Amino acid sequence: MADSDEDESLISCTFCSDKLALNQALRLLIAPCGHTICEPCCGSAFRANKTLECRGCKKQAGADGETFIFKKEDLVPSDGDDPRVKREMRVRSRVCGIFNRQEADFEQQGKPKKEALAEFYQYLENVEGMIQKLVNREDVERIEAELTEHENANRDVIYRNQALKRIREGALGAAPLPWQIGPASPKWVQKAEKE
Repeated sequence: MADSDEDESLISCTFCSDKLALNQALRLLIAPCGHTICEPCCGSAFRANKTLECRGCKKQAGADGETFIFKKEDLVPSDGDDPRVKREMRVRSRVCGIFNRQEADFEQQGKPKKEALAEFYQYLENVEGMIQKLVNREDVERIEAELTEHENANRDVIYRNQALKRIREGALGAAPLPWQIGPASPKWVQKAEKE
């Protein structure tokens, strides 16, 4: 897809092709795939169906390709902001919520500080590369599989780091439980130690 075609799909409705530039009152909603749909099309389309097939994805994939199917709850209002920025923020939030290891996680592995820091920076580079590929819709299936695999394999560390983030941001409002801030270890190890 050419850049101009992508820009066009982000400032116009992929269903009726009404352009934001021509109609300033037009309110666009952003689908999880990054394409946009205007509120009138959204209202009429969801009256008849519970889910919609994205026409922008369908146009990109051709007749035989896979398309993206979404629900009304999946749509995010653009609120006049650039839909490309909103899409990147949504992707970045999701990926960083899963790949959320901190510098201290690398230092706890018993490596020299310099080596741990270099490994942490490489980790950040890899995360940023994944974000950019998802935003640009490159190699999406492989990255989605990698996200799912990482989330399943590191669930305890992810939850611990999310709790630490809430504590740092002051959003928790109550004292954290010891398991929320202690070093993460698999549940079966904790049970074996108690026996």
